[in-house]
Amino acid sequence: MTKPLAGTTASPAEPRCVVVADHDGENDADHDRRRCDLRRALDPAATDLLAAHGPDGVTLRGAARAAGVSQAAPYRHFDSKEALLAAVAAEGFQAMGRALAAAPAAEGSDPVQHLRALAVCYIRFVIENPAYYRLIRSGGELGCVSGVARGFAAPSSEV
Repeated sequence: MTKPLAGTTASPAEPRCVVVADHDGENDADHDRRRCDLRRALDPAATDLLAAHGPDGVTLRGAARAAGVSQAAPYRHFDSKEALLAAVAAEGFQAMGRALAAAPAAEGSDPVQHLRALAVCYIRFVIENPAYYRLIRSGGELGCVSGVARGFAAPSSEV
């Protein structure tokens, strides 16, 4: 069994948010906040499913069930399973970026030492987050991840 990804919970039965279906009498800010809460609940729920079952085990209904919301709720944010996986992949790329950014600076600006530190951080990320890694690497096969990958592969002026 794959261990839960960093930042996720192992208990899918615990609701992560409460979604009120009737928005009568609410102001738009409350409604928008609740929609953001739903999105924040679905992302880790889908990530937990990814860690436990791989990309084929991630479904909109499963993410809704794990987040403790109605089965129709995910469709407010995602048109398809592929869109949900793309959001999870984006979080995976961001997490990998944070891990690489945490690489210690090389003493005396030695580029070889810096490259080694980056490699260690990358390998550590892969070992600690195998589900993210598998999803990111399967981008070409799934199709949903390739556009996300292009956005994160853009050259940086700070490299």
